Amino acid sequence: GLSRVHNLRGLAENRLGRREAAVASFERAIEAAHSADDPYAQGLAEMNLGNAHHDEGRLEAARGYYERALSSAKAAGHPLLQLKLQQNRVNLLYTMGRAAEAEAGAFELLRQALRGNFPGEQAAALNFLSLFAGQRGDPEAQRRYLDQAIALLEARGAPPLLPQLYFNRAYLNWDAKKFPAAQLDAEAALAMAERLTNPFLGAWSRLLLGKILRDRAKPDLAAARIQLEAARRLMEEQQLRHLLWEADFDLGLLEKRRGDPPAAKARFAAAQASLAALLPQLPEGQRQSYLRDRKLEKILEAMEDL
Repeated sequence: GLSRVHNLRGLAENRLGRREAAVASFERAIEAAHSADDPYAQGLAEMNLGNAHHDEGRLEAARGYYERALSSAKAAGHPLLQLKLQQNRVNLLYTMGRAAEAEAGAFELLRQALRGNFPGEQAAALNFLSLFAGQRGDPEAQRRYLDQAIALLEARGAPPLLPQLYFNRAYLNWDAKKFPAAQLDAEAALAMAERLTNPFLGAWSRLLLGKILRDRAKPDLAAARIQLEAARRLMEEQQLRHLLWEADFDLGLLEKRRGDPPAAKARFAAAQASLAALLPQLPEGQRQSYLRDRKLEKILEAMEDL
């Protein structure tokens, strides 16, 4: 019906970066669904409107629309929409820095997904739980959750979440200096991201692959440069400003390993400038995460160590 038309238009406008037009389309979709007494279509539009606000950093507005959408989904008796909304709610709470609420929500998502036999949503819940385990400094639990989620989805082909799971496990293995396992997962994530036309994850995967090729016991610095520079180029093309600083930082570490301090210093300075400009623009929860991880201090320490 009319709500579906407005909803699809809003999704298209959001993909094109026309945020205000997307919001207006989703609002018209909600009105049309309400007039037609269609709680499923109304919940779907409310969810998409919440996502649009989330993307723009309007977190309280996003939370309000997710709550409205959850009420609509319950009225429609649509369990899968309720699960999608619970995923969005957990992600929002995580972004807001409300880790305890987010983790409780992830366990509730897992419980509901198991009860309804929705393996994709089970994997999403396990992925969230792996993130929280990582925050607590429990890499074994983190690995266990990721292994379970990947096993669930590998048995079902290549769902969109699977390359993200490969990437997360690759990052965990890189951090643990398990470079062969990390490289296998990073290459799988990159291949799948490109097949699914996911430029964001493709850029992230190339960045991680560059780190692995640079840091492994027998480094391939030329191949690492190719991956890191390709990652940075993709980030610029996709306007992924929140990742550019890390690409410059990793290229600086590469130049340092090559024995070129002036080139390393230039890359570190670019990373420092990008991150300093980015921090005030981040949602509070994400900004606190950056500060807690001492990202800016790590750049300064690398510069001083040249």
